[in-house]
Amino acid sequence: MMKTLLFLLLLFAAGCGEGESKSNGEKVYICTGSSAYAYHFSSDCRGFNNCQGDIVAVSISKAQNMGRKAC
Repeated sequence: MMKTLLFLLLLFAAGCGEGESKSNGEKVYICTGSSAYAYHFSSDCRGFNNCQGDIVAVSISKAQNMGRKAC
C-alpha cells in the first residue's frame, strides 16, 4: 500500500513540472489586435476567431510581459 501511494505521489509530482517547462522560451501565439488579451498554445485556437490583427508567435515570457493571460 505504501509503495502504491509513493508511486502515485511521484507520478503526480513529475506531472506538475510540465507547466513550468513552457516558460523556458516555448513559443505561443498572440493576436496583435488592440483588444487581444490572451496567448494561445496553438495557432488555430478558436480564440483567434475574432482576431482583428495578425497572429504571431512569441515566447511565453514575452506574452506574459505584455500582460497576456493563457487562453
